This record gives sequence, structure tokens and C-alpha cells, in this order.
Amino acid sequence: MGKWNEKSLKEIAKLFNLKIVEIVNEPLQEQHYLPYWCGSLSTKRESLWAKICMKLVEKFGLTSRIKNRIAKKANKITGHTIMAVYQKN
Repeated sequence: MGKWNEKSLKEIAKLFNLKIVEIVNEPLQEQHYLPYWCGSLSTKRESLWAKICMKLVEKFGLTSRIKNRIAKKANKITGHTIMAVYQKN
């Protein structure tokens, strides 16, 4: 998806004279629970930290605890995907 967010998708609607029908954010998916808990993967440095963090989580057997904690609130955490549905005016 890149760096699209709700604000940029609304600006596109203005630019092309479109009506926004719906904007939907995907909830955080299970395969992203640990990377989410360990931090963003958006830069190389953060990515390195996230990888180290995930290895430590696995080494100390905390994976299921962390996943269970995040699962309780995952539907309130925005995942990677955002979708906009437009209608031509």
C-alpha cells in the first residue's frame, strides 16, 4: 500500500471530484502481532530492533502470552491495509 492513509485518500476524492462512499481499515492480523508489539518495521534500524525483539520474545517463551494480549484488542488496532470506495459525482 505504501504510505497511504485516510487523509491522503480523502484528498484524492477532492482532487478528482469523487464522493467517498467508505474508507475501511483492516484490523491487525495475527501474523503481525509480534512485529506490532516489538515496534514498527518502517525503517531499517527499527526493523533490526523488531527482529531482535522477536528473537528475544521467542527465546524467553513469551510468544503466546504476547499474542494473547494483543488478540484481545487486535480489532481496535489498525493493520496494514486501508481501502477507499469512491463514487463519481
